[in-house]
Amino acid sequence: MGILPFKKKKELVGIDLGSGAVKAIQLRKAGKTYVVEKAGVVELPEGAFQNGIISDVKAISEAITTLWENLELGNMAAAIAVPGREAIIDMPQLENVEPDAVYGHILTNPMDYIPYPLEEVYFDCEVINVPSEDTSKYAVLLACVKKAILMDFRRIVEKTAISVSVVDVDFFALCNAFEATYGSFDPNKVILLLNFGYSSIEIVLVANGIPSYFRSIANGAEELVFQLRDNFGVAFDEAISFIKGAKIDRISDEIEAKEIIQYVVNQWFSEIKHNIDYFMELQNVPKIDEAYICGGLACTRGFEKIAQDYLQIPCRVFNPMDNVRCGKMIDPDYIKTIGPQLAVSFGLGLRKAGDKKV
Repeated sequence: MGILPFKKKKELVGIDLGSGAVKAIQLRKAGKTYVVEKAGVVELPEGAFQNGIISDVKAISEAITTLWENLELGNMAAAIAVPGREAIIDMPQLENVEPDAVYGHILTNPMDYIPYPLEEVYFDCEVINVPSEDTSKYAVLLACVKKAILMDFRRIVEKTAISVSVVDVDFFALCNAFEATYGSFDPNKVILLLNFGYSSIEIVLVANGIPSYFRSIANGAEELVFQLRDNFGVAFDEAISFIKGAKIDRISDEIEAKEIIQYVVNQWFSEIKHNIDYFMELQNVPKIDEAYICGGLACTRGFEKIAQDYLQIPCRVFNPMDNVRCGKMIDPDYIKTIGPQLAVSFGLGLRKAGDKKV
């Protein structure tokens, strides 16, 4: 699903503006798979985002420019995403409305579906299943984002003179990336997607082959950085390196450090489990069959085992680089290593300007 429609069809660079790093990827369709032509990650300096909110536009724009120039992406246009926490997502049931008339129906009855004045938001919708013979109802996936928020993200990129052709929501980019990697969601399985970001954790739950539950937890690696710095007085970069597995001399008591990390991780999974329990009761499902984790922390060795132990659900790392080919400019080992961090940008890189959906 895209928030902004455009007419021209062309390949786009997927740019994921994360709170901790900017990720970009250029893809090319090749038969039944994709070729990664260019990809990279640039970490953002401390304070670029504060609690997930844009704080230093200049620093973020400079990071995008650096990445763009390093990858030699030239005048290609981009697809970006707003964070799921900034979007309102609903799944209303519409009755006696033709599928091609759904958008117009919502447009003429906005107060029934959108909690803000229509002039303050961009919205998009998509019919996600068609009625069977015994019902006239359609399930519709509806997303809306306040114009001010969307334009803030768009301006950051366009400040670098890069043209933005599609704006999406990171939840939907994540789902598109999953299906491009592993095929359509299995209607016989209930699947959990977890994207561990710097300032948030995105949760998507899929039942009957349909993504139907979207939540964002306002917690992530940023809290680990804060706790390590507060307790040990280390620098920002040292805290980041320690989380990635490096030995830091100033963190002399590794047992205490690991206890701090475990405390934060306990908080994460407690809230994730709360959301899972709520979803299972809401959807009347007996269990979650599989969990897939991605994001920066998923690049850390053994993190899927930690997730599996907490959730008691079979977990695997969601790496969109598992089933792609590498172009001449790509180091296969490097791209495999950072792959879990590229899930959202991969989903965005699938988009073409003008596409209603992938």
